[in-house]
Amino acid sequence: MQSEFVNALFAWVAAHPGWMSTVIFITAMAESLTIVGVIIPGALVMFSLGR
Repeated sequence: MQSEFVNALFAWVAAHPGWMSTVIFITAMAESLTIVGVIIPGALVMFSLGR
């Protein structure tokens, strides 16, 4: 089950592939914060963008 945020993020990265590494970096940094890690499924985002 993906949230609307994740779907929008995937669509944006598909339209702008040059920003993929930046998005993965920001996702990894944000997931390290306790509150953000609960809200944003960082592992799902990083795995899906990396495929």
